[in-house]
Amino acid sequence: MDTVLGNLRVRLLRLARGRMQLVTRAPTTADLAGEGGNYYVDLSGDPLDPACTYARDFAAIRRAGRAPAVACAHIARQPDIFELAVEYWFYYYFNQFNDLHEGDWEGMQIAFDATTPAQALSGDPHEIVLFQHAGGGEHANWHDA
Repeated sequence: MDTVLGNLRVRLLRLARGRMQLVTRAPTTADLAGEGGNYYVDLSGDPLDPACTYARDFAAIRRAGRAPAVACAHIARQPDIFELAVEYWFYYYFNQFNDLHEGDWEGMQIAFDATTPAQALSGDPHEIVLFQHAGGGEHANWHDA
């Protein structure tokens, strides 16, 4: 996230009354904390334009060795369900695959027949789900994966 937060080319926008409004430039974690789904982090540019800002930024970041892999993990449970899931989220500053665009989150979820992390560690998962924003995802029994 260090490649995005504090970057003067990045804007924090808010959707209000059907229009996008600038909240701030070079947003920080404090700017994002607690905001709802009507806030958007925007990297300027058009990925199909050779002069695209974030495509150039990402290329420079990679050359400088500052394009770290970003992964977040979260243990998720629902009340009254005997299952625990570990969610992994992966952030890409720039999606270079078949859907060129800024800031991309992909993820996976691994489910266990357990109610605590200690129980989960004592056995195998029972399913895995891989998800992405474009094209849906894949769901499989752990032993079939």
